[in-house]
Amino acid sequence: RYSPLLAYVLLPNVWLFESFGKFLFTFSDLGVGWLIMKICELRKVENLSVWCGLWIFHPLAVNISTRGNADSIACLFILLTIYNQLRGNELYASMSYGFAVHFRVFPVFFGPTIMFLYISKYDLRSSVFHLFRFGLVSGGIFLVLGSIFYSLYGFEFVYETYLYHFVRRDNRHNFSVYFYDLYLKYGEEAGSLTGFLAFVPQLVVQLSISYALHRDLPFCILIQTLALVAFNKVCTSQYFLWYVSLFPIVLPTISLTLKRGIVLLLLWIIGQANWLFWAYKLEFLGENTFFNVWASSIVFFVINVFIILQLVFSHQEKRNFKFE
Repeated sequence: RYSPLLAYVLLPNVWLFESFGKFLFTFSDLGVGWLIMKICELRKVENLSVWCGLWIFHPLAVNISTRGNADSIACLFILLTIYNQLRGNELYASMSYGFAVHFRVFPVFFGPTIMFLYISKYDLRSSVFHLFRFGLVSGGIFLVLGSIFYSLYGFEFVYETYLYHFVRRDNRHNFSVYFYDLYLKYGEEAGSLTGFLAFVPQLVVQLSISYALHRDLPFCILIQTLALVAFNKVCTSQYFLWYVSLFPIVLPTISLTLKRGIVLLLLWIIGQANWLFWAYKLEFLGENTFFNVWASSIVFFVINVFIILQLVFSHQEKRNFKFE
């Protein structure tokens, strides 16, 4: 469910060689690493190579990109938006944000964060101007790209790229707490209602985080992304990449101790391993472990919420962090 733009970008897979996409996604990983370094420089973070290496050598990032997944491009656009915003290049930030939302619709949740940021940063008249300019540029890019592909593919493009996410009902097992209910109601009208209503808590959580944490843009977007993945009605391993790319620009700016960080990481790994154990029995051994998988999803959800709360409690704005 990506934009057709991705298909056009990957045409060299047919024209040149089959692994072109994997090289493109790997270079996107390197671009993400470079942006992590530049953002850390802006925030006066020490040991840049350590935080950059946290992404470059992360096994999840390496595995997902080299297997042919394009989410590293979405991460690149999001970090480019953050980088330009922190530098004060709001025009470039709005451009990269427009591309990000077109390419992968989930960054739309970061829009209210930027709105609250501008309102708190400027007086009323100035905030209206900056919001109008940001919305005009980002929305313009989104609409232009959308219009081009709508003219080529019609309503099918709109549905498959955007509207599908509102009615999606994935009956395959995944990390989401909603999966078992959607599986049991698959093919029924009640399943569609459940899938749609799942957006209500997601929307409430996203708006609450945007309002409460918007003054520190990188941290706010990290917490939003963690919550987005945890509360989503479909959750797979590739979604974890979205927040893994944000941790290196946030961890140096919070008061999380190494010991507590290791404990939280171990909890996350144990929760995921527990889910994978029951999923392995279901998928590879053919055992009926649907309920166990669902119970493991609930445990993993609770762990993720606990991690979010711990990060929020540990958050502190650096003394030298200010609006440019």
